[in-house]
Amino acid sequence: MTNKEEKQNKRVIILLVGVLLVLFLNLGYNIWHLHNYQEQRASGNERWKQVEERIHLIEKKVDDAL
Repeated sequence: MTNKEEKQNKRVIILLVGVLLVLFLNLGYNIWHLHNYQEQRASGNERWKQVEERIHLIEKKVDDAL
């Protein structure tokens, strides 16, 4: 191999490693984001259950007042 080919091979390897690194970082971020989304969704569902319960209590108080 000539010196020029060796330099090109080094560049290709460096670019390949860089692309793989970016892909793994992206995968890690996506997994973290999905986990965080699941936690937020569960928290939101609990909050809506509390709101629903309050609505039912208010409805019952109104019905009892009539």
